[in-house]
Amino acid sequence: MSDYTAVEQLNTLQHVVADNSAAGVLAINSGVDMELPAPSGYADLAASVRAGKVSMKDLDAAVARVLTIKFRAGLFEHPLSDPDKAAAIVGSKDHIQLARRVANEAIVLLQNKNNALPLDAGKIKTLAVIGPNANKKRLGTYSSTPPYFVTVLDGIRQRVGAGTKVVYAEGCRISEPDSAPNLNDFMPYQAPKEETDQKLMKDALDVAGSADVIVLALGGNEVVSRESIGQMAPGSASILGDSDTLELPGRQNELVSELSKLGKPMIAVLLNGKAYSIGRLAEQTQGILEGWYLGQETGNAIAGVLFGDVNPSGHLPVSFARNVGQLPVYYYKKPAARRGYVFDDNSALYPFGFGLSYTTFSYSKPVVDHAEIAASGKAMVSVTVSNTGSRAGDEVVQMYIHHPVSSVVQPVIALRGFKRVHIDAGKSETVTFEVGPDELSILNAQMKGVVEPGPVDVLIGANSAETAGVRLTVR
Repeated sequence: MSDYTAVEQLNTLQHVVADNSAAGVLAINSGVDMELPAPSGYADLAASVRAGKVSMKDLDAAVARVLTIKFRAGLFEHPLSDPDKAAAIVGSKDHIQLARRVANEAIVLLQNKNNALPLDAGKIKTLAVIGPNANKKRLGTYSSTPPYFVTVLDGIRQRVGAGTKVVYAEGCRISEPDSAPNLNDFMPYQAPKEETDQKLMKDALDVAGSADVIVLALGGNEVVSRESIGQMAPGSASILGDSDTLELPGRQNELVSELSKLGKPMIAVLLNGKAYSIGRLAEQTQGILEGWYLGQETGNAIAGVLFGDVNPSGHLPVSFARNVGQLPVYYYKKPAARRGYVFDDNSALYPFGFGLSYTTFSYSKPVVDHAEIAASGKAMVSVTVSNTGSRAGDEVVQMYIHHPVSSVVQPVIALRGFKRVHIDAGKSETVTFEVGPDELSILNAQMKGVVEPGPVDVLIGANSAETAGVRLTVR
């Protein structure tokens, strides 16, 4: 099936056919069975069959495949949803607990200078929550509205109670208007007004002046990071979502710089749909939490981590670039890629798999039960992970593969397994990974999956930049 309006775009955007009818002929003869969202190119298929431009055999095959999927999905027996069942499931208490757990485990602690986190509410008389993401629903695009949403501000207020005064200021805007659009809004981006931002920034500085600690709620929103779809209709504003910079959008960096002059402890909370370049933020703050979009339990999850009710355990699924010029910065680079820069560090600001905790973990050197295996064989590689801190925590143990020699160039390191383990303070856990054809195979020059003979390094660690290895030989 096609993407949204893609068939007619063969005419209107790609210009490979003269009209929508010809677009439909080209699409169905190329194997596109269904046009979405509505017939445009396919509106004239019957006439195209009569004209001999589309064979009845091909049309029948397309219809058969569509009907087969519908039968398998049970749409003919139960074409409509069950609203009572949906109402009982969506927002149920069991799912609220799951939403909170997912949010808890998704938060990544990127920075914690001098153990600034977790915060102790009993020692904070006034806490300032400042930033464009502090008191707004942030759900990401293509997301329906949940039964409720807890903002960062609300979550913090509920957590600290009456013993700590919580003050708030927006600080600046990310876009104008700066509110989460619904799925079908498709609001075009408008830059924040400078006079509005200047007033918001002044208000933030006034509010923060009385605070003992500042929590910054920063990041992106659903307008500045989303699918770029161009014009919805002729003459309408373009709906764009890409960016030529990785800096925090709007005047957020300026806001942070001005607040840093107050000399107060600052903790940054990021809510966003992509990894930003946050080198300046890292220099000016003591702690950084990356939250992405955490769903309806956002504020409760953030507050739980900020005040130590939850020990953060998330690890990055992407690498954070130091700046946009460093892209691409993915961890599984080829050996000859990214040889370095004259003026800056070539490593990621935060590497793939990175994530801190309120406790500390140490890793033993990995051991393997068989130093040699056949191409079809398997080995077990184990490592002992010890919790060397003072509180229990989860660690995500990661296993990577490195091929010293291969017939086709391979990444210098590639993730092939990971396991989340809970370890009490002062305790250790042995984590074992199975290494066999699924983990060792590569695509050769003939594009066939093969396990090649020779040495393979199995690397285990807390992230892609910090691993220890053991050598395994394939006969």
